[in-house]
Amino acid sequence: MAAEENKAVVQRFDELFVECWRTGDTDILYEVLASGFVYHSPGAPPDLGGFKQSLLMLRAAFLDMRSTVEELFAEGDKVADRLTWQATHQGELMGIPPTGNSVTGNGDAHQPHRRGKYRGALGSRGQPGHDAAVRCRHSARAGRELASIHRAAE
Repeated sequence: MAAEENKAVVQRFDELFVECWRTGDTDILYEVLASGFVYHSPGAPPDLGGFKQSLLMLRAAFLDMRSTVEELFAEGDKVADRLTWQATHQGELMGIPPTGNSVTGNGDAHQPHRRGKYRGALGSRGQPGHDAAVRCRHSARAGRELASIHRAAE
């Protein structure tokens, strides 16, 4: 496939990802994911099941996530995009209770393609994940410290 066709696959993935995030239906992603899909993310199983598990965990914590593709590049069977995202920490994430804090971030993804399907994905897809968990943890700690200081001052 030509680079432009592979970019179209990524654009379709982005459309399906938004729908998946809205509905929780990860099966709609099969349209663009290869059967031997490999997921590269620390702590997650390296397969389609691990990818779906990570998406659902993140969706539960950041239901209102919005992302924007800032740049999209393709060369041969590889496509890279740069994203920005924003969300509110509304559900538990990696043991961190919801804080209600806004979380923003950016990320990039590099996807190899074969016959119009993703063969794999890196965990830094730009979704709220480990970095967001760290931000939420720090925000929650800061909130507790401020509340403690406020109580001590009363």
